[in-house]
Amino acid sequence: MGEWEAFEENREYVLGELRKGFLDYAEVLSHVAETRFFEFLLGDGYLDTLAADYPTPRRKEEVPLAVYIASELTLRLHGATGFAAYPFVIHAGGLKEALRQAEVKYDRPGGRARLNCLGYNDKNDYPRLTPCDDDFLRKMARDTKATALMNWFGRAAPRLYRDMGMLDDEGIFLADGSHLFVPDNEDYEGSAVGFFDEHNHFVNDRETRTPEQLRRCRWRRYYGSVSLLHTNRSQTCFLYAGQRVLWKAESESPPLGAMVDQAVQSLGSKRFKVLIHDKGFIDGERMGRFKQDHGIDSVFPLKAGMLDWEDAKRLASLDGHPWQVWRPPPPPAPVEPATRPERIRKRERRRQATVRERR
Repeated sequence: MGEWEAFEENREYVLGELRKGFLDYAEVLSHVAETRFFEFLLGDGYLDTLAADYPTPRRKEEVPLAVYIASELTLRLHGATGFAAYPFVIHAGGLKEALRQAEVKYDRPGGRARLNCLGYNDKNDYPRLTPCDDDFLRKMARDTKATALMNWFGRAAPRLYRDMGMLDDEGIFLADGSHLFVPDNEDYEGSAVGFFDEHNHFVNDRETRTPEQLRRCRWRRYYGSVSLLHTNRSQTCFLYAGQRVLWKAESESPPLGAMVDQAVQSLGSKRFKVLIHDKGFIDGERMGRFKQDHGIDSVFPLKAGMLDWEDAKRLASLDGHPWQVWRPPPPPAPVEPATRPERIRKRERRRQATVRERR
């Protein structure tokens, strides 16, 4: 009969033991879901598709690029802040089961269990604790050109969403500008230093703020970033379709044009229909090109002083009717096939009559 392990939730006991410094073993119960996630990506070939045009800096592929991408994903899923955490993440997560190339060995009969991975080459003389070394991940990420990586993501991610059938029919996309904060270290090449409030919003009106408000602000080192996300009207999903990291505090607006062109090229025509963005991305020439070249409608809040804003303000003051929310019309009813047999038509009419009576 096989061995059984039972788990019981006891938060007070666990916290008490941790405060005493006792930690014998840690188990992540969500690794089953993570295993299924990676089995889906690896089994259906999605990671191989992403790896096909990855801008690898290596001439020789020692480790499959699909394994490298999967390793990066598992680090992000576990919130790891560095590649040194990879040995711990790979043991606690479900990627090792999905790769199916790790086996458990024991020091001696009844001794401590150790993970021994098969690896992807014959260069290691010692047992492998991970499918690939964490130093390999670090060097691979360091040597990959940043511009090539962002261009690859802008092509590969939208194409993957399209192939997986994850795109909403309304074709709504969001353009968002943000800041990526890093430690205050000058070695972060191309970073900038700015003054931010307690909500991490950039402060450009220091003269109008009170001393109490200024005390809650601080200087922070950051990179600017522009994200292109796909969503639906109910906002139940946000899929990153593009990302740009900006250097030397450059403007957020210029990279948006290339990101949209790249997404449209990857998705195909009539998949990208509406672009929603804030005031910082307003550019009449670019929005006109989006409409003429791709048929994309731009939706954004108007700035005070713009003619359209003044026109809407005056119309609102004269019109006594409340604001109305536009909703898309219902989709047309499907046309009944002409080849459908008469007995099926009668059965469908009876079913619809029953539904109406119950309502």
